[in-house]
Amino acid sequence: MSAAASLDAVWRKLSLWADRFVPVAAGPDIEVRRRAQLFVTFSALGAVFGGLFAAFYFAIGHPWGGWIVAACTLAMWAAPWIVRAAGLEAAGNLYALVLVLGFSGLTAIEGGVHGHAVAWLAVVPLCASILVDQALGRWWCAICLAVVAAFCAMDFADLIPPPFYPPRWDKTITAAGYLSLTLFMAVLGIFFERGRRHSLAKLHTALDALSNANSRLKELDRERAEFLGIAAHDLRSPLNTIIGFAQLAGRYSPDASETQRDHMETIIRASNHMLELLNRFLSMRAIEEGRLEMQIERCDLRRTAKGIVESYRGKAQAKGLHLVFEAMGGVSPFVKADQQSLVQIVDNLLSNAIKFSPRDRPVIVRVLVNDGGGTAAVEVQDAGPGLSEADQAQLYGKFARLSARPTGGESSSGLGLSIVKRLAEAMGGRLECRSRLGEGATFGLTLPAVAPPAADAPEPAVATARAEVSRLRV
Repeated sequence: MSAAASLDAVWRKLSLWADRFVPVAAGPDIEVRRRAQLFVTFSALGAVFGGLFAAFYFAIGHPWGGWIVAACTLAMWAAPWIVRAAGLEAAGNLYALVLVLGFSGLTAIEGGVHGHAVAWLAVVPLCASILVDQALGRWWCAICLAVVAAFCAMDFADLIPPPFYPPRWDKTITAAGYLSLTLFMAVLGIFFERGRRHSLAKLHTALDALSNANSRLKELDRERAEFLGIAAHDLRSPLNTIIGFAQLAGRYSPDASETQRDHMETIIRASNHMLELLNRFLSMRAIEEGRLEMQIERCDLRRTAKGIVESYRGKAQAKGLHLVFEAMGGVSPFVKADQQSLVQIVDNLLSNAIKFSPRDRPVIVRVLVNDGGGTAAVEVQDAGPGLSEADQAQLYGKFARLSARPTGGESSSGLGLSIVKRLAEAMGGRLECRSRLGEGATFGLTLPAVAPPAADAPEPAVATARAEVSRLRV
C-alpha cells in the first residue's frame, strides 16, 4: 500500500471516529461539521505528540516538563467530549488556553526565549483559526504575542530563567522540540488539506445529486405542463358544445319550466367559468414558455375602451351599477400595442371592477393623455372595498387570493391580474394600482403614445372592440 493510500485510510478512520463527537447543534451545516471533525482529529494528534513528549521528559529526568505536558495531553484527550457537550467555540477557547498555559510553563522552566517551547506558541492562533474561526484566531494571536513579548522583555532585562532539566540533555531537548514542531506543523497542514478535499468531494457529490434531482423535477414539470396544456386545450371543444346546446335548449324549449330554464342558466354560467379558467391557464402557459406572439401596431385607445364599456353595460345594469366612460381631450389617443392584448387587459380590469363593486355605485373608465410624457392611459375606477397593503403586495401573483370578495357571488381564478400585468409589460407598458382599504381601487394601464393616422377612421373600431371582447369570452 502506498503512503498516500495509507494516509487516506488513516484519515477515513479518524473521520469516522470524529463524527461521533460532532455537536448535535451543527445539524446539516457542512462547514461546522467539517471544523468539528478537524478539531477532534487535531486533538487526537496533539494528544499523541503530547504523550510521547511527556514520556520523553520523564525518561530524561525532567518531571516538571513531563507533568506540564501530561496535563496538556489530558486536556487534548478530553477536547472531543467538550466539543460534543459545549460546542465548537467553547472547546476552541479551552483548547487554546491549555496550549498557551502549557507552552508558557515550559518556556518558563526551559530557559525562556532560549528554549524551544516558546516557538510552539505559534501553533495556538493557527489552530484556533483553522479549527474554529478567524476571529478566535486573531484574539489568541494577540494573547500569544503578548506572552512572547513578556519573555523577550525578561531576556532584555537579563532575567533568564534556568532550565529545570539536567544540562547534558539541553541539545537533545532543543533538537527534539524543533523537530517535533516541524513534524507537527507538516502533519497539521496535511490533515487540514485532507479534510478540505474530503469535504469538497462530499459537497460536489451532494451538488451533483441536487443537480440531477433538479433536472428530473424540471422534466417532470415540463411533462406536467404539457399534459395540462393538452388537456386544457382539448376541454374547450366539449365545453363550447355544452354551452351551445344549453343555450339552444333554454331558447327553443317552450315547454320548459322556470326551474328547468334556471338549471340551463346554471349550466351555461358554470361552463363559461370553466372555459374562462382554461383560457387564462393557456394564456399564462404561453407567456411563461415565451410563446406569446404579439403584433404591435397603432391602436385607438379611446375607441377600444369605449367598445369594451358598451359591451359591459348590460352586465353593469343587472348589478345596479352606473357605468361611466370619460375621454379627456378632443383628440383620440393612439398607442403602440397589440390589439388583442389591449382588449384583454381592459376587459379584465373592467370585469373586476364590476365584480367587486356594490350596487348603486359608479364604475368609471377614463382615457387620459400625457402630452409631456409621450404616453396615454386608460383607468378603471371602482367604489368597492379597496385593497389592503397585504393584498397589494400579492396583487399580481398567480392564483392570488385577496381579502376582497365579489359582491354578486361571481367566481375568481386569481390569474387575471397576473396575466394582464405580463401582457402590459410585454407591450412596453405598465399596469398600476392605487387603492386604500374601504375607498375603492383604480387600475391604470399606461402605454407609449403614437401619432394618429393621416385619415382618422370613425366609429367602426367600437364594433371591432365589442367583437374582440365577445371572442375572448368564448
